[in-house]
This record gives sequence, C-alpha cells and structure tokens, in this order.
Amino acid sequence: MYRLPLFASALMLVAFLFSGMVAAAQEGTPAPLPRVPDPSECQVEPRSIESLQGIAGTPVLGTPGAGTPAGEEALEEEAVLPASPAAALLTEGEPADEATVAGIEATVTEVLACFNAGDFLRAFALYSDELISRDFGTIPEEDIAFLEASPVAVAEEQQLTLVSIENVRVLEDGRAVAIVTVDEPDGAVEGPESVLLVFTQQDDRWVIDEFIELPDVGTPAAGTPAA
Repeated sequence: MYRLPLFASALMLVAFLFSGMVAAAQEGTPAPLPRVPDPSECQVEPRSIESLQGIAGTPVLGTPGAGTPAGEEALEEEAVLPASPAAALLTEGEPADEATVAGIEATVTEVLACFNAGDFLRAFALYSDELISRDFGTIPEEDIAFLEASPVAVAEEQQLTLVSIENVRVLEDGRAVAIVTVDEPDGAVEGPESVLLVFTQQDDRWVIDEFIELPDVGTPAAGTPAA
C-alpha cells in the first residue's frame, strides 16, 4: 500500500543530483545546528510521477521472496530490510571524513527543507531508487493529484528542525550511516526524535537508502564525535 513519506512517518516506520547551488553548499561551512532548513533550500530536481510509478513496488534484487506473493507480504510487514544487523551499523566501518559528513548534512538539510516546503516530489529525489522500490506501492489517484498540485509550505511554527547529525560512519560496502535527530512541533512524539539513516551514492551524491528506528539499535559508542 502506498504511504506518503512525511518525515515523521519515516521516523516511525521505516520513510538528492548535484546542482551548482547544492555543490556550493557542500563545499562551504555548514550552518550551526540546530536550525530550521528554509523551504528555499529545497533545490533538487523533482522526481516525476511517472518515474515514481515505474520504481514503486519493483522487487529489490537480492531480497528473499521478492516478486512472489509471500515476498510481497513480507515487504508489507517489514518496511525496512537492513543489509546487516541494525545494532552493528553503529560500530561498523570507519568514521567519515569531512567531505562525507558535509555531503550527508547537505542531503539531510535539503530533504527537511523540501518537507518544510511541502514539496514531496523533490524530497523523493533525495531517496534512493531502492528505498522507493521497497517501501512504496501503487499510488492512488487522489495522491497523484496531491503530489502534482503546487507545493504549499508548512507554517513556520510547524516546520521541522534539524537538531543534530552524529556518528557518521562509512561502511565497508560503501554506504554510510548517521544518527539524525529532528524536532517536529506537531509530531506524534513530543520533543526531538532520533533515527538511524543509511545513505548510498546515487547520481554523484548521498541519498537516503534506509530508515532504522533507534530503539532497535541501541546507543552509539561513547565519545563518538558529532557532525
């Protein structure tokens, strides 16, 4: 079943193309955290409805049972399918270098800016094809109309705040992980909420590949530097 991937839903469920402006933001000094990503920072080229429909629900290669009725049921029951035990992701790999941290911060900042802008098709451009394939199904007609409508920015007092990005590590398979803490004023949970994000390289930049709830993975090792 199709789910609109509001960032709050992504935090609970598990749910970016290099433009000159994005590249410049990655090369510059990031703004101090916490901060509210401004809707104007949502600059990524949006996905089209056609591309979403073409990717959504496509079985992910290597997923047990993918393409079979049993496999589809399993994907419905378990939206996030980590490639390795979740707890290990906090200690696997090596601490990321400055360029990787900056790239990941640029991605997280922009996806939050897109949610604050109410621009979901641009936010989708910051998700990997594999994430969309795993976690999306057929898009109902009413949601297509919603996605195609002109974006409406979230009221300032309700916009998402990026609180912190910590424990950024690069895994042996080339992916990266980070603990991202976001405050949603109107969210289901009061106060900031953290999630483990897995990133992969797509179109020469980092994009979000998985959402993993932190209650399932424990706490990062003490002394791990923040971004």
